[in-house]
Amino acid sequence: MAIGAALYERFIYDESGSFLTGSFADYAVPTAGMVPDLLVLHRETLSPITPLGAKGVAEGNSMSTPVCIANAVADAVGVGDLELPLTAPRLLRLLAASEHRPQA
Repeated sequence: MAIGAALYERFIYDESGSFLTGSFADYAVPTAGMVPDLLVLHRETLSPITPLGAKGVAEGNSMSTPVCIANAVADAVGVGDLELPLTAPRLLRLLAASEHRPQA
């Protein structure tokens, strides 16, 4: 979910305000083949406010992942302001404008 928000998923409207990405045919949700293998690390920390130290589960890291990806790209290409999602056309424009391009 978070990788999709960072790299693929966008809300697109036409000039008249009609929503163009309202179905899964138009809205780019990444599939398993589009996402790299991940190394998941866990750190157990008990909640101090519940009797058993339990915490709720859900989409806990869906907010920080896009920011981490954007910061890594910004650092790699030497820019300070990025717009998500970092689609392939946006990344190509960033690379073309980057001062960190490899010299041929």
